[in-house]
Amino acid sequence: MKHHAFQWALTTTLALRIGISAILAAGWTAIRPFISASLDQLGINPLFPVSYSKWGEAFLGIWNRYDGYRYFLLAYSGYQDPTTIANTVFYPLYPMILRGLWKLTGFDLIAISLFVSTVTAFFAFFMLYLTVDDIYGEKAAKYTVVCLAVYPTSLFLVGPYTESLFIALTLAAFYMARKDHWLLAGLAGALASLTRGPGVFTAFALAWMAIRNWKQMQFTWTPKVLHMAVGVAAPGLAGIGFMLWRQWMGFPSTSEILAEHFGVRLVNPISGLYNGLRMMFINPTVTIVLEGLTAILWISLLILIIRKWKQFPVEWIIYYGLNLLMVTSKVTTIISPQQSIGRYILILFPGFVYLGTWLSGLQPRKRFAYIVVSSALLVTVCALYVIGFFVG
Repeated sequence: MKHHAFQWALTTTLALRIGISAILAAGWTAIRPFISASLDQLGINPLFPVSYSKWGEAFLGIWNRYDGYRYFLLAYSGYQDPTTIANTVFYPLYPMILRGLWKLTGFDLIAISLFVSTVTAFFAFFMLYLTVDDIYGEKAAKYTVVCLAVYPTSLFLVGPYTESLFIALTLAAFYMARKDHWLLAGLAGALASLTRGPGVFTAFALAWMAIRNWKQMQFTWTPKVLHMAVGVAAPGLAGIGFMLWRQWMGFPSTSEILAEHFGVRLVNPISGLYNGLRMMFINPTVTIVLEGLTAILWISLLILIIRKWKQFPVEWIIYYGLNLLMVTSKVTTIISPQQSIGRYILILFPGFVYLGTWLSGLQPRKRFAYIVVSSALLVTVCALYVIGFFVG
């Protein structure tokens, strides 16, 4: 099983890495002669200035925009640079891995980021395969990995972002807990919480698994119970620990920075969802429409999963639901109301499991059609990214 998982994950990762790089480089090379020098997000980023040759710009410089350059800045100067105070809301594991490798090797920071994201994408696909194979079988595992790899915003899995690292660690936490390796589950969950804020939600899902296991043990007290308690508590403690460290360092609160620098405020999920869908009709830009359709799709998938709750681990539903509530509770005023939802939903692995199991049951012709359509949408999103549309 692990041999097949390794092969499938490696093949998928290489295909995604090479495919995305080729599409972005070709698109960039085609439009570069027509770009005004004033378009900073498409050319040299003044906030993280780097200089590349024509091909270096096409393969590396293309990523120096949006949240990507914020991770570069954190990796380059750390959290205490007063000129980048906005970046202190970003969790530390990913940028500190980049910083460590950069200090160790001296290689180009953007190149290091793409290497790290590619490696973590492999582990994300590998853990996803193992997790699904363990419950639904090999065929479902293969197509679940395919569904994630060809999803329209999967370019962020191999870009300078945290999604791949987070997915790999979160799946490792669930997998280890399922195998009763609770200390390892807690470690993986804690590292996930130091990668992205929503990592704390893993604690609630792991708590459900622990209570279920304890019930099967007839609530007897054994050393295993202590291990389960540590595994459950670790993700929450890690996330809270980072927030307390920010406070100790004297940084402004997360809500202040999000409001001032990113135009983000938190509302109740119903209001957040209503506002985003309403804007689809009031101001139907490409970004707003794509994000509205994304919200509808992933809410629909959650409903379908809940309807088949006997076929899905309850802990997955807990994880999915809490993360989706968080995503729909954010409202932004700079680009679009549901800014970055297309990227954020990549961590909702139960949705991809549902799609993968569904796809594995289709006839080959229909499966092929789905993969072609989803891949075409991925190419379209890559094209939008190249020309400067905010797609996540």
